[in-house]
Amino acid sequence: MGQATTPFLLSRVKELTGGESLKSNVALVKNNAKIAAKLANHLVGRSKNSEPSQSPAIAARKREIQKPVRPKVVTIGAAICDFEAITRADVKNDGGSYPGIVTQRPGGVGRNHADVMARLGLDSALLTYVGNDENGRFLRRTGQHIDLSGVKTVDAPTATYCAINMRGNVRFGISSIEEIMGKMGPEIVHANMGLLEEADFLVIDGNTKVETLKEAIEVAYRINLPIWFEPTDIDKMQKLFKAGNIEKVSHHEKLPSFRLLVVTMGEKGVVVCHRTGNGYDILTRPSPLGNSEIVSVSGAGDCWNGGFLAGHLTGRDLDGAINLAQETTAKSLKSTFAVPIDIRPIL
Repeated sequence: MGQATTPFLLSRVKELTGGESLKSNVALVKNNAKIAAKLANHLVGRSKNSEPSQSPAIAARKREIQKPVRPKVVTIGAAICDFEAITRADVKNDGGSYPGIVTQRPGGVGRNHADVMARLGLDSALLTYVGNDENGRFLRRTGQHIDLSGVKTVDAPTATYCAINMRGNVRFGISSIEEIMGKMGPEIVHANMGLLEEADFLVIDGNTKVETLKEAIEVAYRINLPIWFEPTDIDKMQKLFKAGNIEKVSHHEKLPSFRLLVVTMGEKGVVVCHRTGNGYDILTRPSPLGNSEIVSVSGAGDCWNGGFLAGHLTGRDLDGAINLAQETTAKSLKSTFAVPIDIRPIL
């Protein structure tokens, strides 16, 4: 219909306008051709230079897509300003002074775990409290590689700890952490639900209050988030039972955290008990260093845990994860830092 009537309509318009419509149509066609030529040249130019003219947002998105996805781990626990006195002298209980070195370093079981996993390349977030004091600012300054969005400054002294290290072994230590850790209630869990919902694993330090531990377990169970619990010492292991919901930690369908039990035994090495299809297997590894090579044991267990988790979450098998844990521990044992700064990303 359209093709049949178009010639008739154009002829009639020409008659009515005395031929002026033809001139207008010719001018219109020429103008359209000129515009089309300009557009073609412009598009050809863009095609030749398509990469440089790419918007920054698109280029950044392409780079982001090409990067491997980093596993995310959230750690709840203590951030402590550590002091350690280290000597190789034959110390006697005589009130005397002995040669050695005194170091200050960032520490705390929770922070150490977050630190080593961040250095190994994981997306590592820390949930803790620090005080509005120089020690708290020191912990923030030395933790810029960690996600500190869950670290809150409160009206209490930052936790501190002083260790006495004789020939590579901590003989005893004095801590001042109760006041600030006593303030860290279940609200720290509620305030950081966004981080927890994005996480692949949750690490909980045994310095955490029972009420906070209980709430963290409840939330993890609800969102199907596996837990790694580090008791820090035998006495604090009881907190896991006092929380009253241990069945949710060990539930093999919802929260399979008890698929693995790690027992560190100091100079005797480590024992790993893991669940298999037919029961449990036990693996042992010796200490990665001899006593004469050890500078400090502080943080060694935390580095073992962090190394193992990093290996596990990046696809290594059990032996591979244990080997990474042993390597990370060896670096810690040879350093005055709980988490050595020479630990490099594995991704």
